[in-house]
Amino acid sequence: MEPESTGHKTTRHLSWHGFIWLFGCFAGFLAIFSLVVTIFAAFQEYMQSYWPEATASIQNCSVKRQNTSEEDYYVIDCLIGYVVSDQIVMSHVLSRSLRAPERIIWELNAGQTQQMLDKMREWVDAHPPGMLINVHYNPSSYGKSALVTTDMPLGGPQTQSNVAIAVGFAAISIAMLAIGAIARRFSMR
Repeated sequence: MEPESTGHKTTRHLSWHGFIWLFGCFAGFLAIFSLVVTIFAAFQEYMQSYWPEATASIQNCSVKRQNTSEEDYYVIDCLIGYVVSDQIVMSHVLSRSLRAPERIIWELNAGQTQQMLDKMREWVDAHPPGMLINVHYNPSSYGKSALVTTDMPLGGPQTQSNVAIAVGFAAISIAMLAIGAIARRFSMR
């Protein structure tokens, strides 16, 4: 920030290198936030991997369109049934959500959202009612389950992609902070 004198008051304006440094700090905050989310998600996935395993029968599996006031998205929703302690337990296994292709204004690789939606539909078609799949179930709440295999599109562990996001934000933060610091040194000469 460079001071500017106007009468008796001195005001400071944000210089371009100050703006870059501020953006670097913001990216650093996002890196820390995504790292915290990653740690919690990794811990949850780690705990789920030690849950008991059961063979579940698919009762119904579909790609459902979910509508909220702000967004439309698709999700794979499978109703499954499995036996635990001589009880039939019904549970749902869900994929992560996919924004509706017609709602996307721009994407880096044109058509990739539609391709993922097609993969979701193909997976559902390949898993008809009565098909058996392996799941882990929560021993303290039998109705909570997680897939053992991760062939479901947008299903399974998220830790690897979360780590990539955290590293990306950290790299942007380091680059912007370095550029801002170097630019400030050169502008002070």
